[in-house]
Amino acid sequence: MLAQINQDCGLTSVDKLGRKLSTRDLPDGPLLSVADLNGNNDRPRIRVDTVHQAKGESLDAVLYLTNKEHAEGLINGVDTEIGRIGYVAVTRARNLFWLGVPSSALDDLRPRLLNLGFQETKA
Repeated sequence: MLAQINQDCGLTSVDKLGRKLSTRDLPDGPLLSVADLNGNNDRPRIRVDTVHQAKGESLDAVLYLTNKEHAEGLINGVDTEIGRIGYVAVTRARNLFWLGVPSSALDDLRPRLLNLGFQETKA
């Protein structure tokens, strides 16, 4: 599955990922059952989509995972296509917008995001 995610999303996993995960005392099983994910109707409670797929929708919460370029585009506004993608991501969320940025970019992005009103949480 990781190989497919890597191929589809252009991501690469870290060395010894299994060992790193096992030292975190994560549960050995799903966090939610399929029934929990689907709720009491046909609409899933959790979706994974691109920003483009969510355009025009209003969602309770949005988790926007970005690379440094897209985070900077979001910060810089809607003058570029990347900035407009960030704008769409932010404006889909009714109650919660959660931005995920690469840890390698945090030193540069942190002060700018905090200045815009973002709040930092610890992983």
